Amino acid sequence: MNLRLVVVDDEVLVRKGIVSSVDWQRYGIEVAGEATDGKSALELIRRTKPHIVLTDIRMPHMDGLDMIRRIREELPDTKIFILSVLDDFQTVREALRLGVIDYISKLSMTPEELLQVVLSVKGKITATEDVIATEYAVNRVNLKPGNVSEQLTGHPSEICCDCIDDGALYRIVKIKAEARITPEGHSVTWQKESVLERLTGVLDESQRLHTHVWYGEDNYFWMLVADGADNLIETILSWRLKLGPELLITVGISGLAQGRSDLDQATRQAQQAFGRSFYNGWDRAYAWDEHGESREDGIIDISKEVTDAYFTAMDADSVETADQVFHRMFPAQISKQLPQTVVRDEVYHWVSTVSLYVKERGGNLHSALQGVSPFDELSRLETYPDIREWCRRLHDVLKSMLPVLRNAHRREITKAIDYAKMNYMLPIRVKEIARWVHLSENYFSNVFTKETGKTFSHFLQEIRVEQAKRLLKEEEMDWIQIGEKVGFENPKYFTKVFKKLTGLTPKQFSRTRN
Repeated sequence: MNLRLVVVDDEVLVRKGIVSSVDWQRYGIEVAGEATDGKSALELIRRTKPHIVLTDIRMPHMDGLDMIRRIREELPDTKIFILSVLDDFQTVREALRLGVIDYISKLSMTPEELLQVVLSVKGKITATEDVIATEYAVNRVNLKPGNVSEQLTGHPSEICCDCIDDGALYRIVKIKAEARITPEGHSVTWQKESVLERLTGVLDESQRLHTHVWYGEDNYFWMLVADGADNLIETILSWRLKLGPELLITVGISGLAQGRSDLDQATRQAQQAFGRSFYNGWDRAYAWDEHGESREDGIIDISKEVTDAYFTAMDADSVETADQVFHRMFPAQISKQLPQTVVRDEVYHWVSTVSLYVKERGGNLHSALQGVSPFDELSRLETYPDIREWCRRLHDVLKSMLPVLRNAHRREITKAIDYAKMNYMLPIRVKEIARWVHLSENYFSNVFTKETGKTFSHFLQEIRVEQAKRLLKEEEMDWIQIGEKVGFENPKYFTKVFKKLTGLTPKQFSRTRN
């Protein structure tokens, strides 16, 4: 199938570069249009309904964030990448909260890397549409396992539930079922109706007659279970043991509710109980607790102090120290008082710093991850244990990249040295030479000093002084002219540096040539 792509950026060279640098048609992708600002882009997107949008954030008329919010409301399945720079994380974080797949550096990503990222999303879109088609065919069948009432699609509090008597006692239960992955990487095929039959099979006859089921999104179920016995929670907690080892069953159970007026509250309680799976993981049952939990676990610490210690350990090839700092950043368990949005923001920030660390050292994180978007991957993970495990794997990937990144250092520093030797007479600035070798100024300065034992400015001064010494011996030129010829713009500064390195002024040195 052909996918439609829209490119939005107020810089014409960026837009044209994205459109023309890749033969999109060859890979089954149609460029449905271009736009220069959020307002005109939104009209284009409404008209063409693209699968993928590549957009800048800072644009006239309507900025990228406002446009993304509108797209999320009207076309929630559209995949969005933002074109940004890595030092604007506050804006990037807001975009990630809005469901953006990833952000792409406008300054450094090559056409090959851009294509790789887009193709990884194209594969997921194609697979998802195939699944939707299959699900539609299955769900058209009127499923009525056991004595359970007719299934509805939706959310309990959104459905008029006439089956609830005003005086009836019940609990709302949120369930997620998914196949367990075996050590060999295989999973068992299962169907919704078979799970429902097993779930309701553990209830007594009276409870089954008063149990109602709603299908949610993906593999979620909602159940309204009549509570005519004190042991209902224990019965529900035993589900996982009765469903067989091939399925992971996660359950959130509301408090006791009565009548229609409690439906919304019971639904929220089931949601809150289920939400504890974010901190503790799947395949467990969680009952709502009106008093909450007082247990204090660790917190995620992605402060500058800690990340600096982490990357310092990486640079020093101290893997053991880097591992220790990683566990400080991502403890095995975290406090339930820490909101999920805060946890995800901290993780996104850490991944951004890792991406910048790799980029500054001449590497590319997307390539190392084989085109997989880290933020897309993280957005799909629903529990902290899974997120932490993914970050641990990224930590291992970074460690495996260190030898290559260190070799890249030497290549870039050698390149800078060769440039300085050939162009010492020009007004070279550290910022310019760092940009020329595609490194940040601070990182270039640190690495150059580490590799050569001196700053770049001092190294450049030595080259210029050596050339000045040669000219003072060989040429019948005034020392001021020689200073200008080797790159010193100020005679006083030339004299100061020359005397510091040789012990003589240029004029004194010139007298020794005979």
